[in-house]
Amino acid sequence: LGRFKSLPQKVVLTSLKDSVEFLVANGDKVVNGYLTVMSHWKDSGKTFSEFARSNDFDQHIPNELRELGVTCWCIRPLPNGHRASMRHIAKDKFFSSFRSNEGLYELLQVLYGASLFVLGALSARRSGELEDLPQNCLDKSSTRLIFRNRKSAEGDMREKEMRPIPMIAVRAIMLLQKIANGLKDMVILTRDPLLFSAPFRMTGLPPISHDRTSYERL
Repeated sequence: LGRFKSLPQKVVLTSLKDSVEFLVANGDKVVNGYLTVMSHWKDSGKTFSEFARSNDFDQHIPNELRELGVTCWCIRPLPNGHRASMRHIAKDKFFSSFRSNEGLYELLQVLYGASLFVLGALSARRSGELEDLPQNCLDKSSTRLIFRNRKSAEGDMREKEMRPIPMIAVRAIMLLQKIANGLKDMVILTRDPLLFSAPFRMTGLPPISHDRTSYERL
């Protein structure tokens, strides 16, 4: 009690292997496909919820996402109103659909989660330090991670430090930066979200303000 135990080595290395393989094989496909979908949504004139529930979404799923198995925005249906917001589906149906990559939203969650695991495992940073990372968290050479040391002080008074990280961790960061930059180029976002602010299911967009719930969901 009152102590932390290290994860078994096999759990860490297996999860790291799976995360790296996912990012290398599918990272660019998921990011490019998501940005393509969001571009079509912007041109549709509909709210995101309306777009995601309509045939427009199905018609504009890029081939690179269809090849991964994507058939809809999210596995759990989007509600038409507040009363339907707690709609659930059977566990066996959810997980079979999840493993088949049917939902783009869930695939994005996997992308952010894999990126978080790779960076956390290879940089040995505290969870709070990763949670606070801004988009511009790499140095000019794109070889070092810039972060605020959680044990040094509070808030903006924390010491800013810089540590080298492997290129696969840099690649993970750049994938997430590509999402934010793409949304800003489309003027869908006007400000940078934090690096690990994954898109919401209801809006399709990452939160601009800090959202711990969104981070912990990864």
